[in-house]
Amino acid sequence: MANIFKPKRSTTAESVPTTVDLADGELAINIPDKKIYIRDDTEIVQINFSPVVEDTTPQLGGDLDLNNSDITGTGNINITGIITSSGGFVGDLIGTATTATNLADAANITTGTISDDRLPATITSDITGNAGTATSLATARNFEITGDVVASVISFDGTGNVSLAATIQPNSVALGDDTTGDFVQSITGVENEIQVINGTGEGSTPTIGFVDNPTIGGNVTIGQDLTVTRDLQVTRNLNVDGTITIGGTSATIFAETLKISDPDLILGFRTDAGGNDISNDTTANHGGVALASTEGSPLITLVNPGAGETLPATYKKIMWFKANSFTGLNTDAWLSNYAFGVGTTSMSAGTKFAVGNIEADFDDITAVRNINSSGVITATSLVSNVAQGTAPLTVTSNTLVTNLNADLLDGQEGSFYTNASNLASGTVPDARFPATLPAVSAVNLTGLTGAAAGTYGDASNVSQIVVDANGRITSISEVAISGSGGGGVTVQDEGIALSTIATTLNFVGAGVVATGTGATKTITISGEGVSSINAVDESADTTCFPLFATTATGAVEVKTDASGLIYDSANERLQSTDVAVKGAVRVENSASTERFEILYNETTDSLDFSYFAS
Repeated sequence: MANIFKPKRSTTAESVPTTVDLADGELAINIPDKKIYIRDDTEIVQINFSPVVEDTTPQLGGDLDLNNSDITGTGNINITGIITSSGGFVGDLIGTATTATNLADAANITTGTISDDRLPATITSDITGNAGTATSLATARNFEITGDVVASVISFDGTGNVSLAATIQPNSVALGDDTTGDFVQSITGVENEIQVINGTGEGSTPTIGFVDNPTIGGNVTIGQDLTVTRDLQVTRNLNVDGTITIGGTSATIFAETLKISDPDLILGFRTDAGGNDISNDTTANHGGVALASTEGSPLITLVNPGAGETLPATYKKIMWFKANSFTGLNTDAWLSNYAFGVGTTSMSAGTKFAVGNIEADFDDITAVRNINSSGVITATSLVSNVAQGTAPLTVTSNTLVTNLNADLLDGQEGSFYTNASNLASGTVPDARFPATLPAVSAVNLTGLTGAAAGTYGDASNVSQIVVDANGRITSISEVAISGSGGGGVTVQDEGIALSTIATTLNFVGAGVVATGTGATKTITISGEGVSSINAVDESADTTCFPLFATTATGAVEVKTDASGLIYDSANERLQSTDVAVKGAVRVENSASTERFEILYNETTDSLDFSYFAS
């Protein structure tokens, strides 16, 4: 069914619209004047109608009111009923008149006979002809109306009244020619715009409306509400000054560019019948925007029909989801199924999130320059791949870090500091030494205080002790205890050390003589058959045995089976197997109380040199 179209209208007679009232091509109707106007560019034009098509057999459904106008024309009016006139009849009447009261001029009666009762009692005028009777016309005459108004033929003989029933012939009244006043001959529509139903014909009820899918060439101004029950197709601009409310289950905008002046875009909005906001996390448990695409490899599938999200998985989405919409989503969150970047157009392959030059994948921050944190950074491990020459870690505080296990200290492995040979500078304080140094071989004496690389000998400058660049003694030649300098010798009296370190050993007594200018020094103790003791380097001789002096004769002999004392040629030392034998070497003069002892100190695992004058 076509929609009812109501153009602009006025109920004021003779009111004509102006160009201010109408847009170009817009219609207006003056109802009292029965006139239609239309704006044509800058003019207001009254619409004229074509003449009414002639109807040879017009029919009246009711009375014909001539409105003080005349019916003119050539032809007959045939009326089968009675014609009643308050103003009389002008012209000839044919037929029989029952009365002559209304015949104004008797001269017009040229035929027939006037009945007696129509004549006055006394006739003063001349009468010609013979009348046998005067009750009726001698020859009956017919009354008939022809032309646009038709009345059937009635015979009139003067004995009765004549009444003609007139009928207006169809299409016999020409509008504009036979009528006066305002009228509309027909109403026609405009192709593809306005259609008119029953717009032509007498008694018609025109219906004006839009055609299906109308195309209106000019602007349309609608003064009241416009209700569209089907589709609305706008091929150009749609300018709305008020509020646009779009209902239904979906709305699609096919626009190459969409601009919205409101900076706040609200999604998931719900109202009640009173227009109050009732939006909540149940009515909008998810929402966001999606870029339609059937291509791509999304990082995750953001599809959850239970939450109302059913868009294809390949769409590029940024959406908010309520907590528990997905397994593991324990809080409300914004989610995206593709990589996300802020402040950058460069992202490495595999990057999931980037801010400037900071990049992260699912598990790691793959690219970052500095992390400036005022709090605590907690991690299972800290790995640096900075190139050699750049410190991987800068620490301001020198506070002890408990449980810090470092592989390198000052560029050295921890094992470096457990090797005493790596002590290349400084002095080991006395507190770090035991009260008595244990017996050690010459090759293990390293880092001697004041011992620079070189060779050391006696006064004759014969090489005796060789020290390398690390302060280690690498070799010892035959040594005679003499000379000065060096670190000194501890001298004990019966196991009790003297108060000072000895730098010179002075052998005194009539029986003791020290001689020698070369590498070999000789100490000669006279008496008891002991002439001398030679200190010779026998470290390579596995057949070397200690000398013992017998108490009876004082003779010195080699004892290869000395009970409790054996020579350990592998370690170059005397070794006691009997706790009763503790003396390594004892030299006594039976003629006096003098003696010289080299004793093994089991407690300190060292040799003690002692000389006793009494």
